[in-house]
Amino acid sequence: MTEVSQLVKKLEKECNGTLSFVDILFNHVSPDCELLIKIPEAIYNEKTAPHLTVAIELDKALTEFSKRFANKEFIEEYPKGNLIENEHDLNHVMDLVRRHVFEKEKYAEFFLFDMEEMKKQFKDALDKANL
Repeated sequence: MTEVSQLVKKLEKECNGTLSFVDILFNHVSPDCELLIKIPEAIYNEKTAPHLTVAIELDKALTEFSKRFANKEFIEEYPKGNLIENEHDLNHVMDLVRRHVFEKEKYAEFFLFDMEEMKKQFKDALDKANL
């Protein structure tokens, strides 16, 4: 039995009869890619994929942090400049990321919602559907 056959059998057994999985990997392209120039709506952004807004904003913030770290702008908080030599250094840098990206940008707020407003919208939808 081939490895693929064994994997399929294992998945069928362990995943309650699921017969296939699809893993989608979107290619990374440069902004001057001919396809994107001809079909700009093919790119993922806040307008074409509003559900990715948080991920897009986080990516921008992490990119900005990375540039600042590379330029040694955190020297007062991290005296090694942009050098990471061990796990202790890595933990120190991750703390910088937490403080300068996650806490500063308040990403947790993207996941907050008004429960009363959500209940109202749900009730309105049920009423509209005559349910």
